[in-house]
Amino acid sequence: MDEEDDVFLEIKETQEETRASIQRIGEQNHLGPEEWIQQAKRLQADIEKSRATARGIVKQAQHADALRAQRSDTAGKADLLRAEVAFNVRLQSVLEQFRRLQLELGSAQEVVRDGDLLRGFESLKKLEDGLRNLRAIDTTTAAQLLYERVEKLRTSIEDESQRLFNEFLEVNRDRVRLTIHDNVRNSNSSLDLQAWTGLSKDLNTLDANAFAFSAHVETAILEPLLSSRDKVGSSNPRLAVSGAEIYLDHDEVEMTADGALRDTMTLLSFIKHTLPPSLCENIAEHLVPSLVHRLLSNYLPSTIDSDIHATSSFESMVQQTTAFAARLTEEGWGGASDVQEWVEAAPRVWISKRREASLATVKQILRDHLHSTRTAERVETQMISRKELIGGANGSSGVDDWDEDWGEDEPAAHKDFRTPLDETSGEEDASAWDMEDEPPTSMRNTNPLNGSSMPERSAAYNDREEDTDAWDWNEDDDAPSSGVSARKPSKAMVQTPRAAKHYKEQAQEQELTLRETYTVSRVPEALATLVTTTCNDAEALQLPPLNTSSVAPAASALRSVPTLILAGYRALAATYYQPLEGSNMFLYNDAMYLSETLASFQDTHQPQRSSLVAIDLGPDTAALESFARRAYGKEMDSQRTIIRDLLGLAQGFSNCTEQPHRGACDDAVSAVVDHITGLQRQWSKILSQSALLQSLGSLLQSVIAKMIVDIEDLPDIGEDESARLRHYCDEVSKLSKFFVQVNPSDTQDQQHQQQQQSDTTPLYVPNWFKFQHLAEILESKLADIRYFWGEGDLKLDFEREELVELIQALFAESDLRRKAIREVRRG
Repeated sequence: MDEEDDVFLEIKETQEETRASIQRIGEQNHLGPEEWIQQAKRLQADIEKSRATARGIVKQAQHADALRAQRSDTAGKADLLRAEVAFNVRLQSVLEQFRRLQLELGSAQEVVRDGDLLRGFESLKKLEDGLRNLRAIDTTTAAQLLYERVEKLRTSIEDESQRLFNEFLEVNRDRVRLTIHDNVRNSNSSLDLQAWTGLSKDLNTLDANAFAFSAHVETAILEPLLSSRDKVGSSNPRLAVSGAEIYLDHDEVEMTADGALRDTMTLLSFIKHTLPPSLCENIAEHLVPSLVHRLLSNYLPSTIDSDIHATSSFESMVQQTTAFAARLTEEGWGGASDVQEWVEAAPRVWISKRREASLATVKQILRDHLHSTRTAERVETQMISRKELIGGANGSSGVDDWDEDWGEDEPAAHKDFRTPLDETSGEEDASAWDMEDEPPTSMRNTNPLNGSSMPERSAAYNDREEDTDAWDWNEDDDAPSSGVSARKPSKAMVQTPRAAKHYKEQAQEQELTLRETYTVSRVPEALATLVTTTCNDAEALQLPPLNTSSVAPAASALRSVPTLILAGYRALAATYYQPLEGSNMFLYNDAMYLSETLASFQDTHQPQRSSLVAIDLGPDTAALESFARRAYGKEMDSQRTIIRDLLGLAQGFSNCTEQPHRGACDDAVSAVVDHITGLQRQWSKILSQSALLQSLGSLLQSVIAKMIVDIEDLPDIGEDESARLRHYCDEVSKLSKFFVQVNPSDTQDQQHQQQQQSDTTPLYVPNWFKFQHLAEILESKLADIRYFWGEGDLKLDFEREELVELIQALFAESDLRRKAIREVRRG
């Protein structure tokens, strides 16, 4: 409320001040109220007058804008009329030019139809120049149609030019003839080759035509001339020139590299003298590189004879090629530098040809010789003392160190002798491979408690078991072990009754021959010949007169060719051997035989000069042996996988007395036995006896190892199951028949020969005794097991807890079982 009062007071004060101000002005001018009224009227009149003046000014301004708009519109119409006039003038000019071009196009088409390509091309150039002036209407339909017609005219000229090109160059592929015409008729006119070349250059088709000409020359002349010349000295057609024709003269002559180079130069000279220079330049860019490449990459290498006895012909070819490069430079053709580089690299070309020929020979050997087999023989001769012979006959303790001469890292039980012969006939000295006087697994002793029998080890086997490394049972090295010919065979291998009887009355030392046969193909023999020939050639290149020849620098490279040959054999062998029966074992024999043959060559070969270093084939023979062992290991791994899969059908022999598990177990064991039997029939035709026994022993070891694990894993074995499992063990044990060896005897008595038989199964199957013990345990009484644990050989094969678990699975809980377990654990 106070604020309103304040405002009101301010207004009143202002009003009073205004009133007072008016009074002061009036008093100063001596104006009264009437004067003030008159002054106000005059002011009102002036205001009205100003308003009228302003309205007049506005009207005048609005009239000026209308005049300016009218003026602008009139000027635009005038510009439009001028543009229309100019457009009509240009359109008239374009239409006149368009009509003229149409007339010229028709005339040009008529000229081309008459065959005058030169005049037609001149008209075409004028038409194309005129079309460039029609860009203002190039988007119109009429202009597009004219463009298309002109383009068709150019195409027709190019096609006609190409047709004339084919007439200028007449190719007869059937007769292998190329004719170049200098002038051809074309309808009502004629055209020479020089004019055609100019026309082709103007049409920008000269390079394409030069390329086409080069292709014609290659297909019509070069291919028939060079493709059939694969060998030096063969009869081939020669190149002949008659005027403007070049052709193959079918009067065949003996062809050499010199003849091919001479004919090539004849072809280039013919082209140079019959074609215009401008065309020759273009042709040279296409034809010469291709021709030189064909000569250097295909023909000349094919004429090289890689036999070192043909070096004179190779040197002659190098000289002729050098002369050919000089002629190329003299005639102005390119490619001479490439030819000269080839000449400088001639030794490398020769060695490349030798490598190629060697690899081709390897393939040929594999194709031709693989299916031809022969019997190879390993033979070793050793002087044996009379004391050793008699000691072996008496069964002395000399057997204990039967493998001491082999070395700790060499498998002793299956040594292969490393001296192969080419073709050897005669009976095998089987006595050399007998390891014991008596079969080690045939001895049993009788349990006095119940009359049951348990297998007993021979003393010799117990002694040998102390050093299992000598048997080479390492699963990582499946290949049959093989020694070197310098090693001595074990004494036990000659300590037989027959040997003692034969040498008892002889001198203090006698010569004993150990031999073994196996099957190989003809491939190793042929490859060994190829390798040794190559080694001899490498030495010959370092000796007069070949050490001064152009191929002498290749001597060092030739020393590596044997390695290449053997690498090629290893790379191709798997493919070629795969279809054969027992392919990997066959490959193993061949590779080992080849290695032995090359090692023998290495040992016996002496360089022709003491200054020459013989080629070291040691790494190659080692690679062959490794390759052979890998092939053998691959086969063994494959067979083990098959055996594991077959035994897997038994499902651990659980519930083996109840169907359908019993049928599955029967089928699994039968399949394994049949499979190993089949392998024995197959491999016995390929492998040596020792390798065969080791291979079968390794597979049998896999079988019984799995069966032992499966049986020991059974938590409870009933009486019926024990009998069934014993039956399965007996079925597998029948495979020991393959390890029974017969010691030849002088007598023909059948009973005596049977006594000479020895079962070598434990020598090749490490767990054989354990497997036999397990089979006996399955049907033995608890007292028998206790007896043979304390007095027999069970401790040698079974761990304490292993036997305890078997007792717990076989026998029910009782005081006797607890007592037996305590005795076993007490040891």
